[in-house]
Amino acid sequence: MLTKDVISYSSLFLLLFFLGTSSPGYTQTPIDELGVGGDIFIDEPGHYFLRDTLWVNRAYRDGITIRSDNVTLDLNGFAIMAGPLATRDGIEIDANNNNITIKNGVIAGFGKDGINAFSADMSTFQNLHLRDNGGEGLRVDFSCLIVDCTATGNGSFGFLTDDCSIIRNCTASNNALDGIRTGDGCIIDHCTSFNNGEEGINPSPGSKVEGSITYDNATHGLRIEYASMCINNTSYRNGWNGIEINDNALIMYNVSNDNGQCIANGTCGSGTNGQGVRTSHGAGIRTFANSRVAFNQCDGNYFGLVGAAADASFISNSAQHNRHAGIIGTGSGSLYLKNTAEGNGFAQSPTTSDITTYPLGNIVFSINIVNEISVGPIIDISNAGDISTLSGASHPFANFSY
Repeated sequence: MLTKDVISYSSLFLLLFFLGTSSPGYTQTPIDELGVGGDIFIDEPGHYFLRDTLWVNRAYRDGITIRSDNVTLDLNGFAIMAGPLATRDGIEIDANNNNITIKNGVIAGFGKDGINAFSADMSTFQNLHLRDNGGEGLRVDFSCLIVDCTATGNGSFGFLTDDCSIIRNCTASNNALDGIRTGDGCIIDHCTSFNNGEEGINPSPGSKVEGSITYDNATHGLRIEYASMCINNTSYRNGWNGIEINDNALIMYNVSNDNGQCIANGTCGSGTNGQGVRTSHGAGIRTFANSRVAFNQCDGNYFGLVGAAADASFISNSAQHNRHAGIIGTGSGSLYLKNTAEGNGFAQSPTTSDITTYPLGNIVFSINIVNEISVGPIIDISNAGDISTLSGASHPFANFSY
């Protein structure tokens, strides 16, 4: 039995709740009460929601325009759909309004962006499907959170963010440009990006990509700028590099297989844009100066692992069955320790450009390191049997080719 005190507190709570929801400035409003057919404006803070699919069919008008801070728009499992005249954005956030939440539905078919939130900082986008829009699927400003969303078949980027945003558990596919493109200092966590017309995932400097999968993109699977982290990702069947990452990066525990087929046959993966023959690219992993590359696997690519600049370190990487070299080091002052390379080499005679770019001649090779001063011994253990008798094989920093 409830005591008088419990009943009193319960009654007080309900009274305060109803008083709060009826206080000035707080609304719970069905979108259809604001208008039909698009060109709908949200001008006050509050909670807004759909009760049915919203069809937008007004020329030169956005479907919904948000012109207030502190708005939640719940699509409630329904869709905002473009009719033949809907040539602008599905949802636009206007005039630097912040703390917006949009969630739980589909936005499709608009002439420009599915959601244009490039004036909205510190906002959240959750459980949205953004498809077949003429511009970006979702475009956001600084410090936003995008979680459990998909962007498919859009005419530009799938997801486009400014700096300091987080994209988590999202999927981008069949977009004309990059699947996911971000500003500086962003986190891309456990996302999948495939069959996009350019890069799968392309963050700006100071970012972190972890636990993500990229495949069948026309150019790079992951293309990451300097001072970034690339950890525990999988990249395969991309047309150019599986992972290309610039200077001062940390690259660990990635798997990058079967990339760079455009180098071999003139087309790029299963993506939409062929890149032609570029003999200096097409690697499982390609990196530049002052990077740390460790515990990665590169199998079945055109090149396995390419260190294209000075003062990097390559430790305990594996490169197997790559068409060209398993591991190539072309800079100076880098460190190569405990790497293994097996079954690599030319599947065809090297071209003049191959020989000019990498002066290796008509040979089959697994590890080729030039201009270096800090390299563990490279031991060829092909058909060696017991390798303990080979000179240098017991060196703690030996690299093995077989």
